[in-house]
Amino acid sequence: MAQTIANKTRSFDKLNSPIVDSTFKSLSDINVFMDGEVKTTPKVESNPKIFTKRIKGLAELYGAKLTGVAELDKSYYYTYRGRADKVYGEKVEPNLPYTLF
Repeated sequence: MAQTIANKTRSFDKLNSPIVDSTFKSLSDINVFMDGEVKTTPKVESNPKIFTKRIKGLAELYGAKLTGVAELDKSYYYTYRGRADKVYGEKVEPNLPYTLF
């Protein structure tokens, strides 16, 4: 898997960039346990305010200066999947109403 924020990129940070790459590596490592049917009932009680607060806090921990949630503009949605060889190049249909920035 290629590094997300490589050493010669403008957004490289000696401390934060390895954290971002480690997060993607961890997600890749546990991906094998996520195959199967999508559950239609939530595993935990959902609370959008708490989820938003936690995700924004994590983004700030990774160095984000501005975070927020907005309606998804489908023109900015990735149209094809990447990273995992098994699904690389598959078409993605936008199905989420919001995005993080």
